[in-house]
Formats: sequence, C-alpha cells, structure tokens
Amino acid sequence: MRLLLISPYFPPQNAIASLRAYAFAQHWSEQGVDLTVLTTRKREDQRGLEKCCDEFEMVEIPYEIPRIFEVLRRKHKFSQIEGKSKQASSSASGRSMRALDKLRGWTGILGSVRMPDLTDYWVKPAVSWCKEQQHWDVVVSSCGPYTAHLVALTLKKQLHAKRWVADFRDLWVGNHIYRGLFPFTLRERALQKRCLAESDFVTTVSEELAKNLRPRTRAQVKIVYNGFDPRDFKSLNKERIFPDDDLVRMVYTGTLYKEGQDPSPILNALRALKKNHPKLASKLKLVTAGHGCERWQQLAKQFEVTDFVEINDVVERSDALRMQRDADALLLIDWRDSSAGVLTGKLFEYLGQRAPILVVGGQGDSAITQVIKKTCRGRCFASDEKRIADALVQLVDSPQSLCDTPNHEVISSFTRESQSMRLLEMIKNLK
Repeated sequence: MRLLLISPYFPPQNAIASLRAYAFAQHWSEQGVDLTVLTTRKREDQRGLEKCCDEFEMVEIPYEIPRIFEVLRRKHKFSQIEGKSKQASSSASGRSMRALDKLRGWTGILGSVRMPDLTDYWVKPAVSWCKEQQHWDVVVSSCGPYTAHLVALTLKKQLHAKRWVADFRDLWVGNHIYRGLFPFTLRERALQKRCLAESDFVTTVSEELAKNLRPRTRAQVKIVYNGFDPRDFKSLNKERIFPDDDLVRMVYTGTLYKEGQDPSPILNALRALKKNHPKLASKLKLVTAGHGCERWQQLAKQFEVTDFVEINDVVERSDALRMQRDADALLLIDWRDSSAGVLTGKLFEYLGQRAPILVVGGQGDSAITQVIKKTCRGRCFASDEKRIADALVQLVDSPQSLCDTPNHEVISSFTRESQSMRLLEMIKNLK
C-alpha cells in the first residue's frame, strides 16, 4: 500500500501539532507501509523539534509568500519570542502589529487555522509535486492548517489518490477558538463541504468534535485520540530540573488561551491559601511554561499571588517534559464550554507522568474530565474554589495523598502507538 501523509505541521517544526502526524509516520513505517510525508519547507525560526525521519520519505515543499506577509510574520514571531508585543507602542508599525495580533487572536487568520493563511501559497507547489509522482492508494491529510485538506481534495478529484482520510486535529469551520473573518468564512464553508463530501472517512480527536462533524458528511466520522509516547520520557536528562529547595511545585505547560480558558479559580484558591495558611502557601509554587506569559503575569498581579507563581515563556519540549516529570502536581485549565470537546495535547503527556493531575475551570463535565476519571489520574474541581484551596493544603501537607491508583490499561490505550495502529487498521479496511 502506497500511502501519502499530508501535514504542514511536522518535525522539525517545534509545535505539539507536529507530534500527531509524526507518530502516524513513525508507527506506520515500522509496520512496513510505503509511506511518503508531504510537508512545508521549514524556516529557521520554526525549527527545534528534531526527530528521526529515516524510516520514511519526507518531502518538504518550499513556498514563497508576498514580501509584506513575510515582514509581518517575522515581526509577529519576534514579538512572541521576545515578549515585546508592546514594543514601539507609539509608532504606527507598533500599533499596526497590535491590531493585527488582536485580529489574528479573534479570527484565527494567518495563524494555521482560518482563511487566509500563509500556507495558501504552499498548496499549488505541493499539488504540482504530487502530480509528478505515481498515484497513491490512500492519502491522509491532517488539519490544521486547512490547506492539507485542499491538497488532498485536488488529488482525490483528479484521481491521483484512490482513497482519502481527512483528519481534523481541530475543527476548521466551527473552530472552538477562532471565528474566522467574513467574507472568507463563506469560502471556507464551501470548501469544507467539498472536503467532507469527497473524503472516504473522517477522523477527529474527541466525541464532541465528532458530533460537530457527523451532520456535515455522509462519511463515517471516527475518533483517533491524541496521545503520548513513553519513549519521549525515557530519553530525558535524568537530572532534576528544579532546585532541591523543599518547595512543592504545581506545573502548567502549554498555551493559555484567553478566549477559552479561565485560570482565576486556581489563582483565587492560591490567594485564599496565602491569607488563611501563609506558612503553607510559602511552600507552594505554581510554575507555568508556554505562550500566554503576559496573561499569567497580569492575573497573578490581579490576584496578588505573584510571589507564588513562576512564569516562563516557551521552553524546549524536553524541558517541558522534565518539568512535568519533576512536578508534585500537574495543572490543567479546563475549557469554559464543555461542548467544545477540547482534549489538549498536554493532557496525554500528563497521563504518562507520575504526579496527580488537577483539573480546574469549566463545568466539570468536559471531555478532559472524562479522560481523567477513566484513567484515575487526578482530581476534577470545576470552579469550586473551596475544594481547590483544600486540595492545595493537601498537596503541600502530603502530595501523595492526591494520587489515586492509575488505570494503566486505559492509560496505555492513549499512547500514540496505540492510536496510530487503530487508524492504520481503519485505513486497511477501506473498500
């Protein structure tokens, strides 16, 4: 079976979205699949997730974007890396960048989610390369960005691929964070309708997202969860990443989304602990790492807990995993809207660690809380600040008392290998 996997996100691009597609490629090639990965040529500032790709063919298609977009991309990247979104605040360029960032944050445009996107300029050269190759038995496209599906749609329509599996890591139309920008939303709906009509089956990462997609297509919609790779943990530097200072550390790694997540319950609980149990509070530290530094800083100041929060920008993936490994507790901020069906990638990384997972925020009936309960890996508090504060006292007094006996059988079903093999079996059963 000749299989083509299309995913703009792929190592060495340093993003958790790259790991899903890489796991498919890695485990399918280990099963003897004749696999080609089609992805974008990575720019230097996109690199940082080096992975071995010797077992399959990886084709990186370069693409050029208009100079103005390249300038904006570089400025935005600099702003993210240096934390200088307020730089040149009095200049026209500074105001323009802030306006663009605000528009991107609301709509998802130019951000690998909604139309237009910079990878729009990648579709044509990617299709041109595909047409010069032998036909594939199956093409699997992993979205976002949506341009992965647009390449696959062309291949299926022009008979360069016999079967097509459309994988939605996140929703395109109806995305739970990004609303899109009119009139591009009209074009998006039409294109997604064509994609769902032409694909042989559709995959997504949670039951809630599947419920969103099923009314839109006649094809079967199946769930292939994200997951974790135990080998990632075994290869880590064994030296403890935190100092031996007797502090109890609760760790949050990953992006904090302003539109979907509200960390105020945990911060209010920290404030209550500071007021009611100052000695205990002095032994506790909340450590964050990832996009959203400024928001963490603002909220920590607002809730008067800056002394108890250590805020880091984006760190190397290996360091993020070491933080998780060496934590006394792992923090998840649940989604405000439980119907969004968000199963963030860090949830599965957390499952592979030892520390108890504390889920705060949301309504207490989300996809995340269901996974936590099935795996017996932690406690879910919703927005009950009293219970959260009590748990923090318990965490400082006796961290192990928050640990339940994990359900290893269920946890093992969430490895990336297990999920990749499930999808490969579905592909083999295509008629």
